[in-house]
Formats: sequence, C-alpha cells, structure tokens
Amino acid sequence: MSFCYVVLAHTDPEAVLRLVRRVRVLSPASDVVVRYHRLDYIDPARLRAAGAIPLRSPVDVAWGDWSQVEMVLGALAFARAATGAEYITLISGQDYPIRDLAAWEEQLRALDVDVLLDPLPTQAHNFRIRWSVRRLPPTGVDLVDRGARFALNRAGAALNPVAYAHTSGRPRDDRVWLGLSRVTAPPMTVTKCAQWLTARAEAVDELLRRDRRDARARGFFEHVKIPDESYVPSLLHDLPGARIAHGQTTAKEFLPGQGSPQWVDPDVLARLRRCSAAPFARKFGPDVSAATLAAADALCRRTPREVQADVVEAGRPTDADTWPATVRARIVA
Repeated sequence: MSFCYVVLAHTDPEAVLRLVRRVRVLSPASDVVVRYHRLDYIDPARLRAAGAIPLRSPVDVAWGDWSQVEMVLGALAFARAATGAEYITLISGQDYPIRDLAAWEEQLRALDVDVLLDPLPTQAHNFRIRWSVRRLPPTGVDLVDRGARFALNRAGAALNPVAYAHTSGRPRDDRVWLGLSRVTAPPMTVTKCAQWLTARAEAVDELLRRDRRDARARGFFEHVKIPDESYVPSLLHDLPGARIAHGQTTAKEFLPGQGSPQWVDPDVLARLRRCSAAPFARKFGPDVSAATLAAADALCRRTPREVQADVVEAGRPTDADTWPATVRARIVA
C-alpha cells in the first residue's frame, strides 16, 4: 500500500530537489511527482536523478483564482495515471518533513480513512457572493496605477453590501475581484479546507469523475473566492460513504491578519510540534538555515507515541464540528 507525494512547485528549485531527496529517504517505497509550469524552472533530468517524476503542466497559476483548482486536479489526475499508489498526498515545494513518513503512512493506513482534510473557518462571503476576476489595465505610470487601485477599493467599500469590489493587495498583481450577492443556493454544503490533503486513490477517482460530470457544481465554485480551498473539499465531503478524517498534512503558523505562513525557523518548529501531528511543515525559505533543517530532521526521529505526546495545544478554531450533520461523507474521529 504505497504513497505518492505530489509536490506543487513554483519557486526555489534547489529546495524542491532537497525535499524530494528527503521524502525518498523517509519513505523509500513512495513515488514523488513534481508539478511545475515554466519551461525554464528546472531541468527534468535533475528531478529524475533525485528520484522524482517530472510533470510540466500547461496551467499558469495565479493565486486565489480557478487556475489553482485546475493545477490541483491536473496533478492528481497525473499521479493516478503515472503511479499505482494507493494514497496521494499534496504538498508544496516549500514544505519539508517533520515526521518519519513511513511511520505516518502506517498510522494513516491503520486509521482506514479515504481522505485526510485540514479544515479552515468557512467564510460565508466567499460563497454567498458570485465573484468574478478581472484585470485592471495598467497605465505604465506607477502613481496612477496605485491611485486607480485605491479608488476601486474605496468604491467597493462604499457599495458594500449591494456590490463588492477590491484588488488583490499583492504587489504587481493587476487583478480585481468583483462580486454580487447570489440568488441561488450552493449545490452542496460548502466546506473550506487547506488544499494540502491526503486521499486514497479511489477517492481521487471519484473526485475527478464528479468534476467531469457535475457542471452545476463546477459552475458554482468557479465563482467562489479562493476556490482551491472550497471546491475540492466540498466535493470530497459530498461523496456518499467516503470516510473523512480531519487533520493536517502540512503544519504552518500564521500571524494575525497574515495571508501567508511564517517562514520556518527553530522557534516556529518548536511551536508547531505543540499543536500539530502533521508530517510536513511550511514555509521553508530559500535561505533557510542549517540549524532549521537540522531541527526538522530531529523531529523526524520521533516515534508516533512521542508525536502524540508533543501535541498539547489546540489548533485554530473552525466550524468543522457542524459539518457531519450536513455532508454526505462520514467524518470519523
């Protein structure tokens, strides 16, 4: 009963190679797929030499829009076609192991679930509004472009709750989000989870089949904000009879109001070990210190019993306790 680790990579190819080699040490029987987009990102021969299967995808991903869903579904479909793995795990190229992967795999097999999902707090404004993404034409004059973004955000705040408009807030990102309240109900319970998950091969097959056949669900979630955190989890929670456990595949630390995780250092790792039993942590930066990698490698020497004893703090609160009564899958402890 093998695992396939699918690495979604877009930055720091040397770190991706380091991640691949470490996964192959900790789980020698596993497959590793590395998905990337740019032709000049990395020489696929280097990935093969490290023990990975290269996947150069045609999908050019932009943060927060439907292209991220296309990336995930394409990577899962490729992993199913290219490997015979029974479980598929999605991780980022900025992840790094903090557990003995072989021991974690055995624990997951013993749990006998179809999917491991990491719940996030559901945000009604993400799916009760029909969002569209447009681009704000640049003028080439920085001051004018900044003024246009400022004016659009002010106008969006003034129109709320009749209509919604805002920029991404990210440098050099000219996209804007425009929204109107929906008049139709969602086709299923909307559940919000991190895109980093682990799923049995049969659950992946059902997910991909549902995506191909359910045009109504796809059409609804194409106009949800940050659809990669709701489309796949909602479809999986809507699979009748599927056994789903809630837990992290990747541990990360966010500061209040922060959209991206903290860069990992030994102090962050010390905090993560107290609140998560995840097999990976993120984000390991391009200038990560040798001390940080050594601390992560030391965590991998823990036994499952020691990992469980380490977790003494609760994770961030979500509304996942309300989902069992409203979804068709079976949520197990």
